[in-house]
Amino acid sequence: MAATALNLFSHNGLADPSADLARNTVYLKLQLHAFGNSKKVNAARVNLGAADKKLFRISKTLLDSMTLVAIRSFDGKTRDIIYDRCLPFDTGVHFVPLTLIEAVESELRERRDMRQELIKQFLSEYPALCRDVSERLKEHYNAADYPTLDEVERSFGMSWQFISFGVPHQIEAIAPAIFAEERAKAAAELREAAGDIQQLMRSTLSELVAHLRDSLTPGADGKRKRFFDTTVTHLTDFLRYFDDRNVVRDSELKQIVDQARSMLHGVDVEALKNTDAVRQKIQRDMSDIATRLAPMVTRVPSRAIRLVAQD
Repeated sequence: MAATALNLFSHNGLADPSADLARNTVYLKLQLHAFGNSKKVNAARVNLGAADKKLFRISKTLLDSMTLVAIRSFDGKTRDIIYDRCLPFDTGVHFVPLTLIEAVESELRERRDMRQELIKQFLSEYPALCRDVSERLKEHYNAADYPTLDEVERSFGMSWQFISFGVPHQIEAIAPAIFAEERAKAAAELREAAGDIQQLMRSTLSELVAHLRDSLTPGADGKRKRFFDTTVTHLTDFLRYFDDRNVVRDSELKQIVDQARSMLHGVDVEALKNTDAVRQKIQRDMSDIATRLAPMVTRVPSRAIRLVAQD
């Protein structure tokens, strides 16, 4: 699809929830690039005994850099932040609720500045890292694998843009049949995405609630199970951003979210770890919510997407 400022779905009579999705979101395209830190090694140069070398794909690490590891970890956290605020559409592309555009933009600008400081540190270390690895790789060292400092700097990048997808209206005057066909394709894609988001929101809440319930349920030996802070924080984060992310206006799920918020209001992690009365109450509450959610999760979304950051 081509990018356009026009809203493709404003006049085509789409029924909810896809019409709500079109009205309440824009697309965010996020790109993160970093120095590639591996290189294939010719299997013929490695002693593999009598094994068929065609069956091996061998690579070497170019640089032993904790700063580069930190940059990649930082990028992972940036993606997690986007997962927490936005809704998935395709690889590198998310639906952004209109109510969160300013917050997302501010967060990304701040993280770009922080990322640049890490990159500057890596660039200052790069010459010494190259000297060190030349000694460690021995005969597998190849100077051609190591670009100049300027080239390395250009290999890093972080960019994003908010866009609205549609079919350029210039096509309508030139080829109305093609315009109508492409518009129908885009509308169908949006309907599919809206259905996926509704089911994903429901299934994600169901999983988070069930995880908290199970973590608070004693084991077969009657003892407490090990309890992680993220068991609560992932759920409370979902509840915190739900109203912004409920762009398909799922009223049934909204009722359950409000109930869960009420049940967890004022409850902290330490109480869930150490206070039996609190643990038992929240365990019962989560069981009730899980029962209500079960019939609402009717299918697995067709897209391989997730809503919460992984531990």
